[in-house]
Amino acid sequence: MNGAVLQNDSLLQQIEELAWPTLIVNQYDREDGRLQTGFETQFGVHVIIEDSEGRGLCVSRNLALDTLDVDWLLLCDDDVTLDLKEAEGLKQCLSTWPFATPVTSVGALATRLKKDASTPWRAYASGRAPLMGDGLANGLLIQKINSMELVVNRRAIQRWNLRFDERFGLGSTSTNGGEEAILLHGILRAGGVILPVDWAPRIHPDDSSGQEVHSKGSYTQGAVHRRVFGPVVWVGLLLSFALKRLRQGGIGPKGLPLLRDYWRGGRWAARHV
Repeated sequence: MNGAVLQNDSLLQQIEELAWPTLIVNQYDREDGRLQTGFETQFGVHVIIEDSEGRGLCVSRNLALDTLDVDWLLLCDDDVTLDLKEAEGLKQCLSTWPFATPVTSVGALATRLKKDASTPWRAYASGRAPLMGDGLANGLLIQKINSMELVVNRRAIQRWNLRFDERFGLGSTSTNGGEEAILLHGILRAGGVILPVDWAPRIHPDDSSGQEVHSKGSYTQGAVHRRVFGPVVWVGLLLSFALKRLRQGGIGPKGLPLLRDYWRGGRWAARHV
């Protein structure tokens, strides 16, 4: 946003070194927020620069789906850096069967994410099983996959007519996250597979915005749960959310108000999604 990627010298250098087909999307809300003319000349022809007045992470990701002629799409925010060894290892993995064919049923990979070169971002279970089918268990599991852990099979999700829902995600007008769960749910509903892998190509030192317990996050969670699970299961999740929030916060700011926000998010999703 407004050229913030220019502050991430490490990522820019890594993009240049890897020479992978790359789209850098810069959203701006003021004229001096555009990337300066000639910025792209520091890269080779593998990098495309797109200034966009559109808002939200999903706008950027859909631009990547439309612009890059690639089989697999690795997402990066502007506060992420890469582990070049892991990135190259992942690339080699994706060049072998069955990943080398765009008709593979694997709609997305769930990689590992690190806080620094040696610290995992979360406690990952070993030997994670592929996710197949859109039942309750998998619906809950996809809520735990962060967008910075995703590598998307671009050709497969286009074949299934899937896109990132721009009503979700940080920067949208309605919610502040949940876009990855919506896409993953679409993959499972289409009969696709989500495959966890042990490669960790991205380093993200900060906590995710979705980890914070606040009004917008509770609203978003209610909307995502209503979208993924439907009205009947959502009522059960509403009751579970209510029990947790009232136990932890009572009628205070971390209790009843957040329950109200979760309910409002679910109502919005029922009407507009």
